[in-house]
Amino acid sequence: METQWTRMTANEAAEIIQHNDMVAFSGFTPAGSPKALPTAIARRANEQHEAKKPYQIRLLTGASISAAADDVLSDADAVSWRAPYQT
Repeated sequence: METQWTRMTANEAAEIIQHNDMVAFSGFTPAGSPKALPTAIARRANEQHEAKKPYQIRLLTGASISAAADDVLSDADAVSWRAPYQT
């Protein structure tokens, strides 16, 4: 089936995201939270930090996301600012 949409891997998407970029995740509880991209962003952050380069994103979420997504980004020191879903 042919599609008009460009497809890329999480790692390819993470390569587009630069230091200090604003990234928005949707999601609704762990079932709908992002899984592949946070891990890829964390990997990129770790690579940049090992090279002594700054790399952190500013993160907006449309709803609650899982601890798995938050934890991997936090462990990599990949988030400089975070605005969670507010009720």
